[in-house]
Amino acid sequence: MSDRNRERRPNGDGSISQPRPGDGAIVLRVTAPDGRRRKRVVHRKEETPSQHRRRAERILREFAAEITANPAPVERWTVQRWAIERYLPSLVESRKPNTVASYRKVLETVVAPHVGSIALDRLTVDDVDMLDGTLAARGLSLVTRRHARGLLGRIVRHAKSKRIVPYDVTGDADRLAKDDRDRTKGTLQPEQVHAVLTAAKGTPWEPHLALLGLLGLRRGELLGLSWEAVDLDAATLRVERNMVTLPGGVAHLGTPKTKGSRRALRLSARLVAVLRQHRARQAALALAAGPDWSGTMGDDEGVTVSLVFTDEAGRPMPGHRLNDALERIATAAGVGHVNPHRFRHSAASLMIAEGMDLAAVGAVLGHASPAMTMSVYAHAIERTKAAATDSIAAAVGDW
Repeated sequence: MSDRNRERRPNGDGSISQPRPGDGAIVLRVTAPDGRRRKRVVHRKEETPSQHRRRAERILREFAAEITANPAPVERWTVQRWAIERYLPSLVESRKPNTVASYRKVLETVVAPHVGSIALDRLTVDDVDMLDGTLAARGLSLVTRRHARGLLGRIVRHAKSKRIVPYDVTGDADRLAKDDRDRTKGTLQPEQVHAVLTAAKGTPWEPHLALLGLLGLRRGELLGLSWEAVDLDAATLRVERNMVTLPGGVAHLGTPKTKGSRRALRLSARLVAVLRQHRARQAALALAAGPDWSGTMGDDEGVTVSLVFTDEAGRPMPGHRLNDALERIATAAGVGHVNPHRFRHSAASLMIAEGMDLAAVGAVLGHASPAMTMSVYAHAIERTKAAATDSIAAAVGDW
């Protein structure tokens, strides 16, 4: 009903409309303390228009007094409740399951214990700064603190988009330190990679470690590799899927981390030979297992593929088994602690040291852009630049 058909009254007294065409009913509206408009309809009985009007006015006064005396409870969303009931469910269609699982883990372990019980509309900049200070006092790394701040900001901005809070208080919080870690610290030298691969030679883990060490694959990309994406005759390999383990130990085969993660890589003659041997070994295991062999898995798009790396029964290879095997073999080779991510960084650092173009390095690694490669491997690039200038100086000599 338009405003011109509604009689204006002082704030708090509500409004009363003109009789509706047709049934002659009068609509009453009162603004509740929580800001919501409440409505009641007074239908005409066997009475004159003036009697109907007077009755509607009496009901309006009673209606306004009732709402003032018994306001509806204001729904109070805490940071944790909003995150669990509204924010995380909103990501199901737009984020990968492992991303949602990682957000939930950060929420449960570092955000909720400190600010989870605070009402969203009462969260302050001081609360945000306090979160970082508390985490720092606990000795948590800058990376963890940045993850906590980032998640809290996403939760608040989501609530802002739903008009639960008027603005994003995390935007006014103190800036955290820049993440300038040397992610290449502790990367392996060529002779160390050689030692690990030599120790793995002839074992069931040789193809896993060879692809990690020479192609710089992510662990999930390695475990999600399918035979349909490998062409041994053409000596090529396509990274098309990513294997992750969801809470509860459930394996999930999905698309890669980013669009740039989808890529085709060239296989060396040695890698082709290793994969041929692995395929023959896997075929023998499948034959021995008979009907108990699985070997295939459906991805999140409903496509069923044959996995390159499985356990002895053809099931998806658990990531922790790969980690344990690499740790054991690297220790036996005298290299010490090595995990798949360190192997990936080693491959990248070696490519940079060999003078490969940053765009080419990023393409091999599956980075979204050369800027990502630059930010992650800035320290390795600086070392290479220093070595280059030193070599020029040595070649020219003193004068």
